[in-house]
Amino acid sequence: MIPKLTFVFDRKGQGSKTKEAVVELRIAADGKRKYISTGISVLPKEWSDGSVVGRKDWKELNDQLQMMKKKCAEVITQLMDDGGFDLNAVPGKLKESMRQQMTFIEYAKELAKGRYNKVSAGTREHYELLFRFLEEWKGMVNFSDLTERNVMRMDDELSGRGLKVQTRWNYHKMVKLFVRQAFEDGLIRRNPYSRVDIKRGNESGLTRYLEPKEFHRFEKCKIPLKKLERVRDLFVFQTYTMMGYSDLVAFDYKACREMKGQTIYKAKRVKTGQEFTVVLLPQALRILECRQRPRPDLPSITISS
Repeated sequence: MIPKLTFVFDRKGQGSKTKEAVVELRIAADGKRKYISTGISVLPKEWSDGSVVGRKDWKELNDQLQMMKKKCAEVITQLMDDGGFDLNAVPGKLKESMRQQMTFIEYAKELAKGRYNKVSAGTREHYELLFRFLEEWKGMVNFSDLTERNVMRMDDELSGRGLKVQTRWNYHKMVKLFVRQAFEDGLIRRNPYSRVDIKRGNESGLTRYLEPKEFHRFEKCKIPLKKLERVRDLFVFQTYTMMGYSDLVAFDYKACREMKGQTIYKAKRVKTGQEFTVVLLPQALRILECRQRPRPDLPSITISS
């Protein structure tokens, strides 16, 4: 019996009007089924009759889907010709076949799409900026381009475009993630970043932190503009809770609980989805309690005020 290949959208029912769901390739043979993620996620309204619709990149995504389906059929044919067809062997063989014909940029994009449901919109935007840079620069297109020399050339190119040390470091951080995975997948012989150390450094040479006395003066000073006062309060609250900015924006007092005389806040990281717990110190609680009543909340920042 020849296996049947079909695209299946949102098999686990996780999609909604605002949440994308994954498209999978289903392989059915002898009453058994195997599902392989295509790495493509879309909204329910963007999927119809086995194809992506209503998006600017609909043609590109559908071409990717058909290419994957074609490669899967070739893998199945090869396994059957060899007389050892095993449904469980198809995903691994397909993955190997597709990656052998990919450029590094295509490979990195595939990895990034697999992470899009786990990262913030801001991180997705950073990925897109990186891919645009790599495509324009053309210094790291293929796996053979992943050398120590090209890592340094990339840093020089970013510097030549006027990007500061921290921004350049962020670009390297993303590339390093994809390069490390390529090394683990056996697509390159060695990881160039294991021999090249890109510093996160402080380009301006200015101190990047406040001394305790400076912080407490800043915390207690009178600020005549209400908008700036709210900005100050957010900074102080963030300092006492050690929250990242995206988690600070998502703060919801309803998630706070009293426990052994302390106020505990539990939530999930916006960027990673990992759970975290924060004990709200008295200084942080004061910022909440001097705001909205009857329910404490964080101050908001609006352009109009």
